Amino acid sequence: MNMYETAGDWKALPAMAVEVKAVVSRTAVLSIFVLSYFWPSVSHAQANNTIKPGQVLFSSEKLLVSADRRFQLGFFNVSFYSRCLGIRYTNKFYDNIVWVAKPEETPIYGSNASLTLDTDGLLKITRNGGDPIPLNSNQTAPNSVATLENTGNLVVKELDLKGSVKRVLWESFDHPTDTLLPGMKLGKNLRTGKKWILTSWLTEEIPAPGAFTLEYKHTQDGSGGVFVIRRRGELYKTWDYNSGIFGLDSMSYVSNGIESFFNYSRKSGIFGLRLTSDGMISYGNSSYIIIELSDCYGYSVEHGCVEQRSPMCRSSRERLEPRWGRFLQDMSYSNWYTDDGNTSIGLSDCWDRCWKNCSCVGFDTLTSDETGCRFWSKGAKFEQNNDGIGTRIYVLNSSFPDKSESDNGFDNKWWIWLIISTAAVMVV
Repeated sequence: MNMYETAGDWKALPAMAVEVKAVVSRTAVLSIFVLSYFWPSVSHAQANNTIKPGQVLFSSEKLLVSADRRFQLGFFNVSFYSRCLGIRYTNKFYDNIVWVAKPEETPIYGSNASLTLDTDGLLKITRNGGDPIPLNSNQTAPNSVATLENTGNLVVKELDLKGSVKRVLWESFDHPTDTLLPGMKLGKNLRTGKKWILTSWLTEEIPAPGAFTLEYKHTQDGSGGVFVIRRRGELYKTWDYNSGIFGLDSMSYVSNGIESFFNYSRKSGIFGLRLTSDGMISYGNSSYIIIELSDCYGYSVEHGCVEQRSPMCRSSRERLEPRWGRFLQDMSYSNWYTDDGNTSIGLSDCWDRCWKNCSCVGFDTLTSDETGCRFWSKGAKFEQNNDGIGTRIYVLNSSFPDKSESDNGFDNKWWIWLIISTAAVMVV
């Protein structure tokens, strides 16, 4: 995603420069190109940071930009054909979306969406072919404005007759999505029960809620920490807050009988902590991974993994590994392939289902946007392509064609022999 996608005159500049070159000096042409490079920033600087009652922000118009020009709010492309209302940095080297409005009701299709603050103080998204999406239901007041703060927090405030802030009605920091910004809270309001948690996107192109959440839990005995949790409450990794979280300083921990949370300040120098769609934690431009869950199969507690009960049919040496190639059918098996077209499940859901199904030897997502699942069972033979051509499929490593039976046969079938031996003893 390019932060300059809303600058309508950008594509016309090369043609304009050619025309000018005939009548002005080389220095003047250079000045025009310098101006053209910075033109989007100038355009954004002129944008307002506040929506007033009755105003409308159209998806094709200028963005809201915070007063310090650090953050922008608008309708951003998340795929070739869909958008979401979100907040992101204006920094062209880190323009990831850090907050999404109502992710459970996204993405938004088409280009005719808008954001408006009505005279009752209701901030809402309007779109073609769908009902309006309210952001601050039951938290409205007639004399209100919505402002994008320098922190990246979108705040709806009620004003008094003098124009001063009377009270805060709603703020995006109370509704985090997949990114924790400096000043955001991760924890719980002990009086209301409201939790501040991060929720991953379903896929890297679909901001709907995904399989993972990041939560902070405080306990009186000091055993609290931060947990990456998968659907159905399976804990994948923990960090003890006494030993520091994510290796960062500038951390604050609060537990005062009203709230229990942790956050960090901007002086830590990072853009935001992001929970990715595959359960990893990253910061900055998402190229630096702090936490990786690929080794958390439930067998050990190394690297922060949480020990879990694994299926009896899986051994501690088995992994589902990405490979390039294809599965071929063994004609002696009829149920070698199945699929599930459910668009509310993603790659990690497919992994979980395959791992827990003893007959599954491989999986992949069903659609190009990485939703739905397809599974291959015993009887399907994997043909690997070492040139990286074909389809990337997650394959059980014990089923690789280059594995000999003597290498892994007994390890894969120990549970069968255990059942047979137990049955024999019972008969005797």
